[in-house]
Amino acid sequence: MNRSTSMWRRLLPLTVALCLLLAAGVALAENTLVVNPYATVDWDAVAQYKANLHTHTTQSDGKMEPSQVIDEYHDRGYSILALTDHNRNTWPWQDYGRDPAELGMLAVSGDELSRHHHTCALFCELETEETDHDAAIDEVAALNGLAVLNHPGRYWEPAEDAPETVPAEVVSRYEGLYNRHDCVLGMEIINAGNRYPHDRLLWDALLAKMMPERPVYGFANDDMHSIGGLGRDWSVYPLAEPTEGAMREALTSGAFYAASVSTHPGDDRSVDGTPVITRITHDEDAGTITVEATVGGEPLGDEGYRWLANGETLHVGPTLQYRDDDRIHNYARLELLGTGGTAFTNAFGFLSEGDPDTALDPAPEGSFTVVVLPDTQDYSGGGSPSGDLTGPEVFNAITQWIVDNREAQRIVFVSHVGDIVNSAGAREEWEIARGALDRLHGVVPYGLGVGNHDMSGSTGAKPLFEEFFGVDRFTGFDWYGGSPDNNANSYQLISAEGVDLLFMHLECNAPDEALQWAGEVLDRYPDRRAIITTHMWLGPILYWGDFSYNDMTKGRMQWSKCYRKDDRGNSPQQMWDKVIRFHPNVMMVLCGDQRSTQAMRMQTMGEYDNIVNEILSDIRDGYIKLLSFRPAENRIDVMTYSPSLGTFCDGTSETMAGPRQPIGIATDITKHQFILSADLTGPVPTK
Repeated sequence: MNRSTSMWRRLLPLTVALCLLLAAGVALAENTLVVNPYATVDWDAVAQYKANLHTHTTQSDGKMEPSQVIDEYHDRGYSILALTDHNRNTWPWQDYGRDPAELGMLAVSGDELSRHHHTCALFCELETEETDHDAAIDEVAALNGLAVLNHPGRYWEPAEDAPETVPAEVVSRYEGLYNRHDCVLGMEIINAGNRYPHDRLLWDALLAKMMPERPVYGFANDDMHSIGGLGRDWSVYPLAEPTEGAMREALTSGAFYAASVSTHPGDDRSVDGTPVITRITHDEDAGTITVEATVGGEPLGDEGYRWLANGETLHVGPTLQYRDDDRIHNYARLELLGTGGTAFTNAFGFLSEGDPDTALDPAPEGSFTVVVLPDTQDYSGGGSPSGDLTGPEVFNAITQWIVDNREAQRIVFVSHVGDIVNSAGAREEWEIARGALDRLHGVVPYGLGVGNHDMSGSTGAKPLFEEFFGVDRFTGFDWYGGSPDNNANSYQLISAEGVDLLFMHLECNAPDEALQWAGEVLDRYPDRRAIITTHMWLGPILYWGDFSYNDMTKGRMQWSKCYRKDDRGNSPQQMWDKVIRFHPNVMMVLCGDQRSTQAMRMQTMGEYDNIVNEILSDIRDGYIKLLSFRPAENRIDVMTYSPSLGTFCDGTSETMAGPRQPIGIATDITKHQFILSADLTGPVPTK
């Protein structure tokens, strides 16, 4: 079989299923519109006023006198204009020979604060020497002014290997700024002829993080310095009359839209070919938002309406049916593509009832569940807490929940990813861990991965693990397969609902002799689907050390933590290359270790076209992974659930990020609740 053809044929169904929310356990969302920036616009009573709020003159680094700039914008049909010279308040217009009342224009006082992140200060007469960005914005607020962040793309760039992703540190930085300053309304999503297209990536990332509680509005501005940069990017304000009060109200409510010829993909860019929004209607009973627009006086065709959320297209057409669309987590926005330009609405905000649902439904007949325990070092009495819930009571609550829900959830096995304790030599921590795991003993089969905190990183010695969880503890169980040592590496045999599984637990950075044993066991049971648990697997590909964690590429790691003294430890990539990739019965690798990454998953093809799902889970607050196997449907529903909180995880928060760690890096619910397509009933792939 052609390897490339086989890979694409088998991966295609997965791309359809991977990002679905669970149909059982986590209820699909029923969305409610709670932020409609256009709710107060009476479309029959307003006119459309064209505005530019980022403009330079000879009073700073512009090439044209203020009077020339005003005249050029007036002649092009602009009704609202702010002259925003660098650190200079070019105001009032009368000082430069122009009267806005005579021109029928609304003049907005402002300047571009430029001694830090460039920011337009509007509706205030501010000239400041302040070099601290937060302090300068505080000065704007003190004058009852409003602010917009200019061209954020100047201050960050996507990584070359992830051009469609905004680094978590960047999102966190801007999120913090918006949350600190109510007067900062939004950001430029188009600046000076679309100089920074990735600004719209940042906009979507912020909307996904902050809506509906804190809208971030999108602006298009010329950032005009010369005549060649005039009239490309603008915003439109539907106002009953162009007064300062009406303009401020529209700004603070988001009742405007951005427009640009710069983003048009063709060569026929034109202002007349840019859509004009004429009406936005919300039908609450039907759960729809309908937008009407024209281009050149004619109705915009249905193909010109593109609804988006999280950067992905939701629907093409003027009407968005949002009620039961589970792809809408908290916002949606609309891009309108004309014959010569593009318009952009501000975001509509949603709340999703029951997303995530706090009620865990019983597992259905014909299914079975495998529980994955992430690192428990915070619960064994040690470690730097990276969650609100710490201590032995959390560990005990998890294992007691497993026992209490064994039948309802049809739990057949528990796998611990390692870092059972925080300090390998702390006997009291091992006693806490054994006390918690004793609740499972003889009730539910389980296996233990040995993490770097459970052993000596230098030599790999693990005397207390072997004392508390050695082979003798398990040899009496018929599901226990064996170990080549004293349980640092082990395997377990479980069968449920017609599916025969081989669980294998490999110590962190397993050395060559352990990998040789692993290969022999995998060969011994070719008819069993294998799930391998090892502590260190996914995370920063290279050791990040003094580098920024957020700048590091994530994937299968190429560095080691254990057996450093004689360099015997294999990195995750070496473990894959030496053994795991060559065994077609391997279907999954489970891991922990990286509380900075928190949650991550990959899919890789083994050497024999077998799909291997690689899943990292290392979030705290008592969260565990539930893998619900549905053989009749050839799927695995993956849920992240906290018995202590009684909730599903819909994204990590600041409390899960600990000292020196990135904040809220796994914010997307689909990193925690998702569905895997898996062949659980057909023949096990063979060599």
